[in-house]
Amino acid sequence: MTLDFIANPPQNFTWQNSNNLRYINQESQNCVSPKFASEVDLALQSMGETSKKIIDAKGLHIQLCQKLSDIVPEYKAETPRGWPEGSTWDNACAVSRDGVVIFAENAIPFGDKHSVFNSGIARHEFGHEFDKRYGEDARFADVDDYVKNYLADIKNFPNNFEKYKQMIDYNNNKPVQRQLDYIIQGSTSKKSSCGGRYESFAEMFAKLNGGSQGKVQMHPNFDKFTDITFPKVTECVQDLLKKFLAGKL
Repeated sequence: MTLDFIANPPQNFTWQNSNNLRYINQESQNCVSPKFASEVDLALQSMGETSKKIIDAKGLHIQLCQKLSDIVPEYKAETPRGWPEGSTWDNACAVSRDGVVIFAENAIPFGDKHSVFNSGIARHEFGHEFDKRYGEDARFADVDDYVKNYLADIKNFPNNFEKYKQMIDYNNNKPVQRQLDYIIQGSTSKKSSCGGRYESFAEMFAKLNGGSQGKVQMHPNFDKFTDITFPKVTECVQDLLKKFLAGKL
């Protein structure tokens, strides 16, 4: 059994009993239910030492809230990159910005899209922070090696997609369709989009650290599918992770 699918986190959870207490903004601990606090705690545990090393390396802070605009008021009117027109950050349950990862307990549904926190989302956001290891303007996903590998995967994607799309029930699964769009965001074999590079990096990181958002929330074969369709960027992120955990990055 994995931590992703624990159905009933302990209702009497307290941060004082958690090894992750020192990572969580103390004021925000009281803004959410014990159940949600426990889910966040388990999500951090699911990454093992990787989450702690990223937190310590970056001086990362974690905040909890009901809606993201409770922490960042301007998010009430801002549409996240790659999201549908008319949506705002209050429709999302997580974000990483300026060395802070924020998790929201009660994101507002938008149409048929309801962003509900899970461990895959937590790992995805930590993937963004790992990508920004040396700052917002020094992302690994902007380095020539990653861009080259991403473009190569995008070039091969149409053929691989047609061969293997049935393994994720693509034609009948709207969440899977949206997630693939999200990690491509208009990229072509000639030119990659920033959104495509950044979201693919975060999703491959999540996959390598316990399971992606796509696997946890959308289809159990999602990570196997991206192993096939995004092999080069998966290997690229894996190599960076090995160096980081070995203290060579």
